[in-house]
Amino acid sequence: MASLYLDHVYAGYQSKIILNDVTIEFDKGVTVLLGPNGSGKTTLLRVCAGIIRPIRGRVLIDRKSIFDDISLKRYISYLPHREGLIDELTCLKNMLFYMYARGIVNRDVKKVIHEYSIRLGLEDILDCNVSTLSRGQRRKLALLRVLLEDSQIILLDEPTEGLDIISRNVILDIVRKLSRERTIIYVTHDLDEALLIGDKICVLKNGKVVLYDTKDNVIARLSGKKRKVGIIIKGDPVPVFEKFKIPYTYDKGMWIIDIDVNIDLPTLLTELVNHGCKILRIVDIYNPLEDILKE
Repeated sequence: MASLYLDHVYAGYQSKIILNDVTIEFDKGVTVLLGPNGSGKTTLLRVCAGIIRPIRGRVLIDRKSIFDDISLKRYISYLPHREGLIDELTCLKNMLFYMYARGIVNRDVKKVIHEYSIRLGLEDILDCNVSTLSRGQRRKLALLRVLLEDSQIILLDEPTEGLDIISRNVILDIVRKLSRERTIIYVTHDLDEALLIGDKICVLKNGKVVLYDTKDNVIARLSGKKRKVGIIIKGDPVPVFEKFKIPYTYDKGMWIIDIDVNIDLPTLLTELVNHGCKILRIVDIYNPLEDILKE
């Protein structure tokens, strides 16, 4: 099982330093990468993927530099924020192109594409040109490409951005199962998602690692603190709130709830919808995890 180690890495663009003396080891499981815009999250992924060579420092797999031994990059798959799909080709031809480009010809690629496309809800659009896809469909197709590569180290830059809750949950389930035997670095701005999917939490600020700890330890730091969320709902949410034992008040048309930081808000919203409620608006009034991001 390959692990990825950054050893005193400085990296950036031209004369601008983005990553500043980053030393960290990523191993089996999901490490969620958090941080404000401009903190260096995408730059870190590009360095890990071997796209950007560090100005100083080393990026190692099994104690060997991925920039000195480029064959090590076969262990790595990367889902960037921009999908890099070819608009003029069909979805299926995009996948075949990337698989053959990666040299993956020793298994039934079309069969694997078909199996994953069913799980991601893409089976009906495989013969459609990529140019006709929605943002969410493009995101899932790009993730399909990463899954097909079957790499030991997977770098995901906001994989669920623009997706509905059902598609999000499917992807999170796939990532969880993959993480049992793989190293996954997962960038998200969604604090709910971070606590739901992460085994470890890594926070970047101004290009430096300011927190790297297990999810359980992060939650322990927030023990006793409640998240406050306002929701405008059409329908009666009280039975769902009481089922989850969530304190609530109703003020000027908005339900105010206090929930533990480790409660998955999208799951709660799904329960409300299944109960017959319509969610009109959600306002994050206070999230204690933001306090850690501001430290």
